[in-house]
Amino acid sequence: KASPTDEKIRTDKAGATDKEIKTMKAGATDEKIKTEEAGVTDTEIKTEEADVTDKEVKTEEAGATDKKVKTEKAGATDEKIRTDKAGATDKQIKTVKAGATDEKIRTEEAGGKQGGVKDGGNLDAKGADSQVAKLPEVTTMT
Repeated sequence: KASPTDEKIRTDKAGATDKEIKTMKAGATDEKIKTEEAGVTDTEIKTEEADVTDKEVKTEEAGATDKKVKTEKAGATDEKIRTDKAGATDKQIKTVKAGATDEKIRTEEAGGKQGGVKDGGNLDAKGADSQVAKLPEVTTMT
């Protein structure tokens, strides 16, 4: 019905030139014929499935930069990789379990601050439950 010329008869469906007949499905140049299915450049042929640049091919699953590839699971910066589980700064990593500041870490193990008692008399009495009374129970249970 269109009555095209003999040269355009093969490319009437693709609407492309005679040179582009090989790449009509991909709509790419003759040099990109190898990547017609991926629709990417010849350099990105290795990353066609990931649809990312050749440098980001290692981080395609994480969708992060090449520097953040180590922290893809934690979703944190490279500096916070050690504290990703605690969600705390690198200085607070030692006190994350105690939930106290770095200054309170020493008093947390002693049973907390004893209201400013200097002689330490109440310190031994208040901490008796966790420090002394359970010692006999541990030996009898074993």
